[in-house]
Amino acid sequence: KKYLTFGGWDLSYPDSNTIEIHYRLEGYAPDISATGKQIIFRLRETDVNGNVVTDGETLVERTILNPEDIIATQKLRVEELARFRTDINEKYALGVDTTGAEEKYTAADDAIAASKTTAYSQANTFLKNAGTYLSEGEELLNQAWTTKTINDAQVPIDATETLIVYFKTNRSMGDDSRVLNIETRYNFAQQTLSNAKDLRDQNQYIQARIQADSAKIKGDEAYAQASKLREDIGEGFSLGNIGFYLMIVVVLVIVGGIGLFFYRRFSSWDELG
Repeated sequence: KKYLTFGGWDLSYPDSNTIEIHYRLEGYAPDISATGKQIIFRLRETDVNGNVVTDGETLVERTILNPEDIIATQKLRVEELARFRTDINEKYALGVDTTGAEEKYTAADDAIAASKTTAYSQANTFLKNAGTYLSEGEELLNQAWTTKTINDAQVPIDATETLIVYFKTNRSMGDDSRVLNIETRYNFAQQTLSNAKDLRDQNQYIQARIQADSAKIKGDEAYAQASKLREDIGEGFSLGNIGFYLMIVVVLVIVGGIGLFFYRRFSSWDELG
């Protein structure tokens, strides 16, 4: 029957008694409007007044599935998978590494396919797994996109640093106001990019990309200014290119020596002739 009651006399007297209760549950899942947990077994210990004693209740719950919910979840997962496919393709076209996202996409796709050919209880598990794979894939794609944005910003910053070193080391322009201005822009871009990396490590991908984009703009400006200065000052004379000038001098000396030799020779013929 639905309810069974055991009295305290049967359970407690005498103290040497050992009581074992074996039970088997049979029944039908109740009609429900939405998937959710239902109590299928309840064990209570009550006092003489019928009140449940402290820690005197044990519940066994199970999830009752509504087939319509499973079908709706399948449809939702298919739509999410399609959006994820589009997102992957867009990021791949931008040069983002989508390897990790592709693996999660495949796992989600397989789970959704399996949910369509199995019992509702198993289908529910497959669809939950598919949702997890999609969330993990979106996280990986976001992370890869942010890393690509940061790497792109690093390029003009590194190029600017190379020119700053050239100005200071090869051209002794460390005190030049133009170099100092470039260095200020470079430092600002570098700091902004550092902020972007910190935000990425904190999984704040949108903010990280905003900072990285700003760093790239500043880095491009600094590099353009440094390139212009490099073009304006030309090669100049420095220890770095002294070998080139020595080679030119040597060539000129050789050419001059050969010219002098032939001049004297022709001159001697004229005097003899």
